[in-house]
Amino acid sequence: MEHLQDGHHVRLRSHVYGTYLHADEDGHGVSHRGRRASMNAAWVVHVYQPPEAFVPYLRLHSAAYGRYLAATNVQAPRGLHVEQRGCEVEPIPWRAIRTESGDEVYLEHFYRGCLRADWNTDVSVDNDDPDNPNSPTMHWVVEPIPATRRIPPAWLHPSFNQDESLSREITYVWPNVEGALVNHNVFVFRGRSVFQLRHELARRLVVDVSHLAMCLPTRYGRFFPLVVDLPRNQQALIVVVDFAGTPAHAALRLRSLLLFSPSPERQETKNLLFSAAVERTRPMEQFHHGHHVRLRSSELGTYLHADEDGHGVSLHHRRASMKAAWAVHVYQPPEAFVPYLLLHSAAYGRYLAATDEPAPQGHHGRRVEQRNYDHPEVDAQGMIWLAVLTASGDKVFLRNFNGGCLRANGRYRPWNNGASVDDVDVNDIGNLSTMMHWVVEDIPAREIMPLLPRPAWLTLPAVISPSRVIVYVWLDADGTVLSEGSFSFSGRSVFRLRSELARWLADNGIAIVDAPDLVMCLPTRDGRIFPLVVDLPRSLQPLHIIVVIVGTPAHEALRYADVDA
Repeated sequence: MEHLQDGHHVRLRSHVYGTYLHADEDGHGVSHRGRRASMNAAWVVHVYQPPEAFVPYLRLHSAAYGRYLAATNVQAPRGLHVEQRGCEVEPIPWRAIRTESGDEVYLEHFYRGCLRADWNTDVSVDNDDPDNPNSPTMHWVVEPIPATRRIPPAWLHPSFNQDESLSREITYVWPNVEGALVNHNVFVFRGRSVFQLRHELARRLVVDVSHLAMCLPTRYGRFFPLVVDLPRNQQALIVVVDFAGTPAHAALRLRSLLLFSPSPERQETKNLLFSAAVERTRPMEQFHHGHHVRLRSSELGTYLHADEDGHGVSLHHRRASMKAAWAVHVYQPPEAFVPYLLLHSAAYGRYLAATDEPAPQGHHGRRVEQRNYDHPEVDAQGMIWLAVLTASGDKVFLRNFNGGCLRANGRYRPWNNGASVDDVDVNDIGNLSTMMHWVVEDIPAREIMPLLPRPAWLTLPAVISPSRVIVYVWLDADGTVLSEGSFSFSGRSVFRLRSELARWLADNGIAIVDAPDLVMCLPTRDGRIFPLVVDLPRSLQPLHIIVVIVGTPAHEALRYADVDA
């Protein structure tokens, strides 16, 4: 019992499988899984010895969801099912008994048998012979989890794809000076994000969010910090609100978990949450609204490129290319607590977006594409990204609003060089693949527009060259439309397109403008424009351009990426 100390946290590792006892995300089930550095694998010990008992008993309380480990009356393939049980129900105690080797324990339920790890990740209580638990699947290694003097932040970023259809009642209370819980307030909260719940409570209480901690109550008056997303159910949740500077807050610090402590089996485990680099820097400081950046794979050294077909996204070594430049659009809707990113290709004016389609063969996860600026709003969430610092603090993950992180491919098969989005476990960010690590390189601006590439000497005759529709809009300084229209254009040359546009404006009696005085720009979703300075994509989709005249205020406001810097 020396490793099972009252009020401390432990992991329970199966002696046979090497997996850990987990509180499942549904807030109800219990399983054994390989992830060690997870709050779902942490259990709070409550040592309990009733007056009539000769030995102490245990109650094990999930550090993730605040529910107790308990056996049920439901029959499992072998024995009885095990579940998480709410603190409003009297938890049944367990007794820890050493195995013959002395290195492990078996956990005997008060009257129903011993806890066992089954072959299919299930956990059960085997009631065949509780007095003779010889099966090694009933043997558990107790791993104490060290404490830290800091409360883990309720994640440094919001979680995406958190079942916004789920809603539950949140009852929040806080202790008075005598320790009694007072002021029971109730509201309905949608989704599972603990980050957003914390900000919502700070808004309701009119306090600085950094001064607020959320805790889970136990049946016996203690409480522990809530630092994971809410379970995937709609059960009501009681949250104890704690404020910085109070005695309760000071006591809570001593019971917080150093969750990512290294183990003998996994010395590479990193402590992301308490990294000094995370404290010093915020990832959004690397993304400035309206500026251009490159995204370099830290693993491969290649750059994220918008493909010439105007649709695909891949990685290439060429750095000095407009296809490797992405314009930053920082986007923060009123209801959001942190800014998001949209990344707009400086070459083709289309947005980096994740799709629901599988990635090509040889790639991981889901396909990534360039998506048009006027894509329907209902599907626009795939364009929204959140930058999250890696543990080292000098690289970022790019998490998509619909879930998963942007990743490079082709570590072992270089020809599989497409980008994709792969699903990740947000509770195990410290162990994400380095193929998801990106170095953000700021691209300085240049004062003058780069020269347009000259057309190739050999071009197909217009009658057989593929054509596309060019839709143009010409605005004055106040945003009033001076002229708009469309025409058909053959080929890909941006140099020829500018000349053709000047000729079309003159032939239709709109304006006589020398081609060098025309700047063609690409629109964005937020109304800004960026100059079109590369040949058109190989696709034949209609191209929307904004006409800007040299010397006007709109022209002076344009920003050109110096990709040769």
